[in-house]
Amino acid sequence: MKNYALRPTAALLLLLAFSPVLVLSLSGCGGAREAQVSEPLPEGEELAGGEKSDKQNREALIRAQIELDYIEGVRARQLGDLALAEARFQDVLRADPANAAAYFELARLRFEAGDIARAIPLAQRATDLEPGNPYYTELYADMLTLTNQYDKAAAAFQELVKLRPDNPEPYFQLAYTLQQSGQLNEALKAYNEVEARFGAESSLYFEKHRIYLQQGKLDKAALELEEVVRLNPDDPQYYEMLARMYESDNKPDKAAEVFEKLLVLESSNPGLLLQAARIYRSKKDYVRYKERSQEAFDEEAISIDAKVAFLLPWIDSLGTDFATRDFVFDLNQRLIKAHPRDPKSHALHGDFLFHDKKLDEARKSYLNSLAIEPSIFDVWRQVFSIDLELRQNDSLEAVTARAADIFPNQPAPFYFNGYANIQLNQPDEAVRSLKRALPMSLSNPPLRSDIYSLLGDAYHSLNDHANSDESYDKSLEIKPDNAFVLNNYAYYLSLRKENLERAVQMAARANELSPGNASFEDTYAWVLFQLGRYQDALLWQEKALANGGEKSAVQNEHYGDILFRLGREEQAVEAWKKARELGGLSELLDRKISERRFYE
Repeated sequence: MKNYALRPTAALLLLLAFSPVLVLSLSGCGGAREAQVSEPLPEGEELAGGEKSDKQNREALIRAQIELDYIEGVRARQLGDLALAEARFQDVLRADPANAAAYFELARLRFEAGDIARAIPLAQRATDLEPGNPYYTELYADMLTLTNQYDKAAAAFQELVKLRPDNPEPYFQLAYTLQQSGQLNEALKAYNEVEARFGAESSLYFEKHRIYLQQGKLDKAALELEEVVRLNPDDPQYYEMLARMYESDNKPDKAAEVFEKLLVLESSNPGLLLQAARIYRSKKDYVRYKERSQEAFDEEAISIDAKVAFLLPWIDSLGTDFATRDFVFDLNQRLIKAHPRDPKSHALHGDFLFHDKKLDEARKSYLNSLAIEPSIFDVWRQVFSIDLELRQNDSLEAVTARAADIFPNQPAPFYFNGYANIQLNQPDEAVRSLKRALPMSLSNPPLRSDIYSLLGDAYHSLNDHANSDESYDKSLEIKPDNAFVLNNYAYYLSLRKENLERAVQMAARANELSPGNASFEDTYAWVLFQLGRYQDALLWQEKALANGGEKSAVQNEHYGDILFRLGREEQAVEAWKKARELGGLSELLDRKISERRFYE
């Protein structure tokens, strides 16, 4: 399709090929304006003395010099000597300041040199001096268009249309400049004038289509596009545009009709199947939607990225509609069959399984993806997430160790490896991994705080209390309201009976930040117990039991200890027995029960 908005006009082409004003100037009819001289005497008449007047001779010489300067300027321009050309045209204007042709030639020189800003006033002067010259008007209009002066350009093309009424080019340029200046209705009139004078043309209808889109008149825009399709029955791009036009205008029936024609026309283009499927979905024709989708996913020629983009929006729908769920997983399987060696097909299947709460199966799909391409870090991250959720610490330790080898500059594998080793009671390994993660967390303060928190836990397990306390302190420097760090730090201080005043403040703050947390309430109770504030300890321990702590052996043992200090021996023993039933196996617990005494 032609693009009249961008094509060069005749004037621009003439810059390199033709100099009409030279012919006109030499012929003496409308080209280079002559210097102002007196009329010559009729033939045969002489001035007194039988000799021509000196004045006439001078004027003839001036006129001849003007023509010679002009000719030399044109030749110099054609030979590429632009400096000489400009000098000669300037000579012409010094002798004849109203010479339109010289202004035109100087405008051309400036334009060719890329100095449009200085060329425009020269071209305007030429048109002012000789308004009926189409070459001058066209050059002036073109330069205004190139500099986005669309209002002035439209006015110039209006004049050019009058000068060249049988040439369609000025009409198209007039319509384009009107369109660009926001005079959309006037632009439509200009395009209609083109159609009336010169007949139908695809580009004409296409430009009218664009104008109607700008005006928000979708029905009329679609009608113009239908004309483009009618004139180009074998060009699939217009069918596709028309189908999308109907789709955006909420006319899925018409969109589907056009797309079926397009599928016949472009039977070798399987990529259209996905677009057809979308249209049938908007039409609520779910049978054909399913058929077209399955055909598309069976096609190896359709890019996997297009299929992934088609499937992703369905993730949030899983679990709400079993028919949809079965359909989506069917497409997943077709995707893997069509692209078995592409890691994206397995990773996407893993994503759907993950959202469907089938974590073990999702993990297998993610590992299949990583077996094909191990460099996709986001897939590793999903495996970490599953192992964390399933509390598969052995698996988490192994998979993070592999990931750390592949991504030595990523902190996450080292962080999660440290976490897994703490859970596996391997604090030395945990410290090694967490120390590797630290330098990579400088730009991520929240992560850095969490790394220090885990280091505090690991050092505590190693009975390295100095490094444990230092790590917790550094964690809290970054995130002073990290409830988990406040709780753990307070609890470990209470076990050591050190810095109990600070421990009680941290435990209280943890409960303010996370009320109703049985573990935090147990910590607070135990710190109060160590401070000898048994009644306060009892209050918080009972809160902990009420919020789920009744199933914890440790919390029931703490409850018994508090009760014993308050002189409630029978209740204390009952609480200790319950702790043992829940799995409490400490030697001290058995002694407490058998001897009915408190030991620590």
